[in-house]
Amino acid sequence: MIMKIEAILQHLTTMVTALPVFAAWTISRDEYQETPVAQLPVAFLYPTKDVKESLEEDWDNYVENRILTVAMAFRTTTFPVSTTTIPLLDAVCNAIKADKTLGGLALQVRIHTLSWDGSNSGDGQVATAALVAEVIYRTEP
Repeated sequence: MIMKIEAILQHLTTMVTALPVFAAWTISRDEYQETPVAQLPVAFLYPTKDVKESLEEDWDNYVENRILTVAMAFRTTTFPVSTTTIPLLDAVCNAIKADKTLGGLALQVRIHTLSWDGSNSGDGQVATAALVAEVIYRTEP
């Protein structure tokens, strides 16, 4: 199961990295953290939880459907917030829609939450966008 989770995360990381809008970005697999303005733009992609889905269990072969929740956070200094962050979220959502099974690793990917915000940190303005996705996948026997 852990290897499948890692493969899913790697696929998503590769997907985001390949998008032209993220060409000059640092992509981090670490959990979200405050980042100095000088180190932006940066994207964080990390799992938040993995739970069993109650449908289609096959205990004879120990196969089950699971839901991996993945958070993505994008931080940049480009403003205004809406014209900066919404295209980032749109690019990621369209990439996920184009590859709904993540190369066969998942049964389905659901975009759960989209959000964006702007703030004035101590060393400058920062725009942040976030996306939470649920990746439904099947464990292997």
